[in-house]
Amino acid sequence: MHLLIIASTEENLKNIVGLSRASLNNVHDVTLFFNEKSVLLLTKPSLLDGINVTKLVCRTSFNELRLNLDDIIEGVKMSSLSELVELIEKSDKIVFAG
Repeated sequence: MHLLIIASTEENLKNIVGLSRASLNNVHDVTLFFNEKSVLLLTKPSLLDGINVTKLVCRTSFNELRLNLDDIIEGVKMSSLSELVELIEKSDKIVFAG
């Protein structure tokens, strides 16, 4: 099963981490997509560092917050809302984490 977790705010980080770890323990694929203010959850240091899931950040939100690649944890890939639409179509379950 593929789980897509979409975050837009800085809230619910512990829930995102917990749900990601629980899903990994059940051998599910997990993709985290961050846009708007949730992009700040990826800045160093982060509870998301070291969690072996796909981490995508909206390029537009990233640029609007004037972040640099050096500001965020390793393994985060740039993405877009059009890629998010594709992920929504392909995912088995979707969680909006706020």
